[in-house]
Amino acid sequence: MSEVSERKEVIAAEKEAEKEEQKRLREQQKRSFSVSLSGTKDEATKQLGDQVKDSSLASALKAVVAAAPGNVLSVAGAMESNEDGTAGKITVTGIFKTLDEEVLKAHDKAISDAEKERKKRAK
Repeated sequence: MSEVSERKEVIAAEKEAEKEEQKRLREQQKRSFSVSLSGTKDEATKQLGDQVKDSSLASALKAVVAAAPGNVLSVAGAMESNEDGTAGKITVTGIFKTLDEEVLKAHDKAISDAEKERKKRAK
């Protein structure tokens, strides 16, 4: 076998191994997530869509947010599994509070005002 054809075989084998590794990593990512939510329940629900791509996991976390007491929250969670997806763990921790509506309105106004000021400075 010539040296050139041996190199081609090695390169082809390396490319195939890289494809397999990428596939394995994509599968692993499907079985894991990390999430950090904070704010009102509505804000947290919106954040979920950006942070959790698996719709069944997002739905489960939305249910936790909806069922939680209070109107504001801070939640952190993670899911990990082994290589073949046969075992793993999910951890979700949260703090839930009820804040007065006036406090929430003042908070929303402060955020809105800061956003307007930031846009004004950007021009």
